[in-house]
Amino acid sequence: DRLVISYSGANRDLSRVEAFGNVRIMQGNRQATASHAVYDPNEARILLDGKPRVLQGEDVITGKLITYYVNEQRSVVTGGPNQRVEAVIHPRGENAGSKP
Repeated sequence: DRLVISYSGANRDLSRVEAFGNVRIMQGNRQATASHAVYDPNEARILLDGKPRVLQGEDVITGKLITYYVNEQRSVVTGGPNQRVEAVIHPRGENAGSKP
């Protein structure tokens, strides 16, 4: 596992963080895993690739590339030529699981 942190400018501001290996990102009850991730602080965006997976409770989303927008707490999942986007979402609320 490896983490590469890049700085730029006269103030040596953080410009990029790149993680390789067993990448795990936690935020509240949301967890993302992948074998590679790149954080761009200027865009407030994390790109996850290499079997990326996002879990929130029992819900799971996978794809070829997952882009997570930190400030918006929003993800965009992209499939590849031979890989579909897959999502397993479990219903919540008092009517969850009830039959019509």
